[in-house]
Amino acid sequence: MLPHEQLAIVLLGLVFGSFLNVIIYRVPRDKSIIYPGSSCPLCSQKIPLYRNIPILSFILQLGRCAQCKGHISFRYPLVEALSALLWVGSFYKFSSVDIIFSIWISSCVLSIIFIDFDKFIIPLQLIFVGLVVLPAQYFFSENYEISTTILGLVVGVGYLGLIFILTSTLTGKQTLGYGDLFLIALLGSWLGPTQILAVIFFAAIAALAGWGIIGIISGNFD
Repeated sequence: MLPHEQLAIVLLGLVFGSFLNVIIYRVPRDKSIIYPGSSCPLCSQKIPLYRNIPILSFILQLGRCAQCKGHISFRYPLVEALSALLWVGSFYKFSSVDIIFSIWISSCVLSIIFIDFDKFIIPLQLIFVGLVVLPAQYFFSENYEISTTILGLVVGVGYLGLIFILTSTLTGKQTLGYGDLFLIALLGSWLGPTQILAVIFFAAIAALAGWGIIGIISGNFD
C-alpha cells in the first residue's frame, strides 16, 4: 500500500470517527444523528466545519470550546484516533468487501463500548445495525462460512448465558444486562467460536486488572 493511500485511509477513519462521536452522544439521548449539525454540549453553540476537524481542532483549541471555553472531553479525539486505527487495521487484514464488513461491525462495537461506559446501557439499535450486515457476508464475502457464524453465535451466547444464569442464581440478582447477551451474539456471529472465547477470556482478565488498579489507587487494597 502506497503512503498516500495509507494517509487517505487514516483521514477517512478520523472523519468517520467524528461521526461515531455524534452517534455516541446522541443515540442514548434519543436524538437524531443527522440533524441538527454538531454543537457544543455545554453552550449549545453550533460548531462550524472549520472548527470540527478531527483531532486537529481539539489540539489547536487546547481541548476547549471556541465559544464558551468549556473543557471538551478527551473522548472525542480518542474515538477519532481509534476509528482511524480500525480503518487501517481492516485494510491491512482484509481484502475487497470484507474491509467494509470489518469497519461496519467494529465501528458499531466501538460506539457501544463508549456508550456503555458513559451511560451503562447497550443500545439495541446499534446491535441490529451490526447484525444487519452478517447476511450480506453470505453473498459477498470471499471467506464466509455459515457454520462459523452459527457456532460463534451458539458458543458466545451459550457461554455468557450460562455465566449469567449461574451468577444470578448465586447472588440472587441480575448480574448481566440482556444487552450484553445481544452484544456477544453480534461478536460471536462475526468472530466465530474460537475467537469469541478468546475475547471473553481477555475481557475478563482486563476487567479484573482494571478493578485491581482502581482498588489500589483508591486505597482499598494493601
